[in-house]
Amino acid sequence: MQTTTEIAERLRAEIKRSGRSLYDITKSAGLGYAAVHRIANGQQDGMTIATLVRLATALGLSIEFRRVRQSKSGG
Repeated sequence: MQTTTEIAERLRAEIKRSGRSLYDITKSAGLGYAAVHRIANGQQDGMTIATLVRLATALGLSIEFRRVRQSKSGG
């Protein structure tokens, strides 16, 4: 399972790869510049899933959620 930090790290790489300005990405995502700037600079502590999903969408990406099978405990 990926944490929000791991997702943010991948998004940071995609921001750089996109070649787009942070301002352009910010407008596309409908987010505040500060939030996008923090992610782009590795300061993503406290980012919500909603913020990360909006950013991913603005970059033409999706974040996939999968059901994880949990092992049954007990004996």
